[in-house]
Amino acid sequence: MIIEALAQRRALMPHESAVAFDFTAQEIVALGRFPHRWTPSRNEDAIIEAAMALTDVSALAPRVLNTLSGGEKSRVQMARAQAQLWEARPDGSARRLLLDEPTAALDLAHRHAAMRLLRDWAGQGVGVIAVLHDLNLARRYADDVVVLCGGGAVHQGSSAQVLQPALIERV
Repeated sequence: MIIEALAQRRALMPHESAVAFDFTAQEIVALGRFPHRWTPSRNEDAIIEAAMALTDVSALAPRVLNTLSGGEKSRVQMARAQAQLWEARPDGSARRLLLDEPTAALDLAHRHAAMRLLRDWAGQGVGVIAVLHDLNLARRYADDVVVLCGGGAVHQGSSAQVLQPALIERV
């Protein structure tokens, strides 16, 4: 039960995730609701549909995940993570969305759409922590950044303060 309670507050979108079975895109997104199975929302189906719409994968719902492109898979996994955290917790506990390179497989338009979506989530009180190698996206969308080099933090602070040419050249 402790793991379920944590999963209701924290969602992870890894850089890559293999799926061994022929799950459809909609079934993958629905897996995000699994931690809520003992106390489901009245809106379970609507949550899945809305998460898919936000990540522009509604048309992919019946397709098997392993037949999708890398970018399509990535957007399905982002919808799954968002479905997992969709509703605020009744106890008011914080929700955290952890993402590893969420835009790596996306085309330019979907990269910006994904980052705008994550920024919107952050504006709604969801803590969004993302690993990004694209410094332009980090500068444009992140409030705060931590620059890593050699396995440790080199500098942290607001994206405008930290992502300066001298520091970027140094690391």
